[in-house]
Amino acid sequence: MGSANFISMLLFFSILILLFGCLAPAPYENSLSMERRAQGACIKACNALKASGANMSAGPCAANPLKDYPSWVCDVAHNPRQPVDDIIDNQCSLYQNGGASYFIEVTPECEFIRSN
Repeated sequence: MGSANFISMLLFFSILILLFGCLAPAPYENSLSMERRAQGACIKACNALKASGANMSAGPCAANPLKDYPSWVCDVAHNPRQPVDDIIDNQCSLYQNGGASYFIEVTPECEFIRSN
């Protein structure tokens, strides 16, 4: 009877390991999900900046860093890019000095352009 219990327990834990191993999202999926959430947060930050009356045509930094995403910044730029977008004072300093690893660009109308 002891070996039957052992085999049952072994089978039970093997099934659990198989299930949880298959259900866990891949790291790539997690990074994509985080990027999408950061994009949404960037658009929200852009809209808040726009509502405050900021000069969006200058391509300001909307979030430096992005709230809840300290490795990300949110920069307003034009699509296609304009010379004003390349002025260092209009870009997010945290990304420029290496304090943030990723950036998201949105238009002055807060539409997503790109992220890296």
